[in-house]
Amino acid sequence: MTGFRGFTLIELLVVLAIISLAIGITAANLSRGNAGAEFKSQNRKLVSMLRHTRNRAISESSILGLSSIEDGHGYQITPTGETVALSENITVDIQPGSVPAGIDHSGIVFFPDGSSNGGLVQLTSAEGKSDIEINWLTGEVSLVDEK
Repeated sequence: MTGFRGFTLIELLVVLAIISLAIGITAANLSRGNAGAEFKSQNRKLVSMLRHTRNRAISESSILGLSSIEDGHGYQITPTGETVALSENITVDIQPGSVPAGIDHSGIVFFPDGSSNGGLVQLTSAEGKSDIEINWLTGEVSLVDEK
C-alpha cells in the first residue's frame, strides 16, 4: 500500500494562482480606500481652513475671503494669498452669497463681526461629493453632506 506523500505540481500552482488573485483584489480595494480617505481628509481640511479664516477675520478686524483657484483644483485665502492645492482628482466649486457693494471679492467673505456673505462650497471627486455651508448671519461653517 502506497501512502500519500505530498502535493502534485498542479495542486501547488492552483494554490499559488488563488493566493495571487486574492492579493491583487486586496491591493485594488486598499488603493480605493486610500483615495476615499484622502477625499475625507481634504473635506475636513477645507472646513478647518474656513473656520480659521473666519476666526482670523474677527481677531484681526479685517475682511478675509476664500476663493477657488482658476482650474478648480485648489483654493486661496484673500487678501493674504495663502494657497492650498488639491489632488488632481478633487475639484472645489465655491458658490458665494451676495457680496455687499464696495467689496471686491468673488468667493466666500468673512467680516470682522463674524458674519459672512454665506454660500456653499462643494468638493467633488470620483469617491464622492461633499457640501459645506457657510451661514451668512453667523459665519458658521458646517459640513452638511458627505457622500
